[in-house]
Amino acid sequence: MFITTIPLIIDRIGDRYAMLIGLARLNSNQVGERKLNLLKNIPLNSEFKELTDTDLLAVELAKTWEEKSRELDKLRFLIINNIQIERVKKAGSWEEKSGELLKKRGKTILGILILTLEPASLEELTKTLGYKDKDRFRDDYIKPLRDNGLLQYTIPEKPNDPNQAYLITQRGKDFIGGHRI
Repeated sequence: MFITTIPLIIDRIGDRYAMLIGLARLNSNQVGERKLNLLKNIPLNSEFKELTDTDLLAVELAKTWEEKSRELDKLRFLIINNIQIERVKKAGSWEEKSGELLKKRGKTILGILILTLEPASLEELTKTLGYKDKDRFRDDYIKPLRDNGLLQYTIPEKPNDPNQAYLITQRGKDFIGGHRI
């Protein structure tokens, strides 16, 4: 009896994490070392394995996020229409490139998913992402992310618990990595 073993090579986000946090308009200090390590370990869709050009990868991921968000209820991930790779390449930092790729809603959704790689409270999320109205933030972003299974409560049996926090789900990680969800 012969057994063939095929090694499964998983390409992870790795050093491309800087592109993702830049697109979300975050920096390493805001995210923190532990979340950065978790982000680096998220598997990247194998379709993107050959893309060594990080600018091109960012464009393809943005298109994938926008496309996948169409299948989700009340959770449109908005990108700039007619993305021009030349303009993305000319922009200096990832924060500048973010403006060529994502609309504010897309940046915020990506930021929430990154910041919830470890439990994060509504207070932490709104403060880090620069939102003042917590109720509106919860209704516009947190609720649709939860309803679509990309975020979960840390205390599901007590949604209004003062210690309530949010945590990304496997589905949310798959979304970041450009996988089918």
